[in-house]
Amino acid sequence: MNYTYNIILKVWEKAQILEGKNPALWRADDHGVLMYREHYGNHESIFGWEVTHIIPIALGGKDEISNLKPTHCRTRKSKRIVVGRPFWQPLRRKPVSHLRL
Repeated sequence: MNYTYNIILKVWEKAQILEGKNPALWRADDHGVLMYREHYGNHESIFGWEVTHIIPIALGGKDEISNLKPTHCRTRKSKRIVVGRPFWQPLRRKPVSHLRL
């Protein structure tokens, strides 16, 4: 979706303020992942973020401020959050020894 600059700023204001960081520039999404305001829409940045829906449109959510939130690009891409594990660390999978190749 394309949002106006004013909508983007209103959504930014919903992000978590971090102690010791300038809240005009640095915030965290609801998973605690650090975002930089000027990197909105930058999927190449480790601080990039975008506007997402709390309740997806497909499930009856509306495209209005009350249903929008800021989300780090990598948080959104992963679609899985493991509490206590930084988003850049891969999940360790147990070897599958019972399968024959």
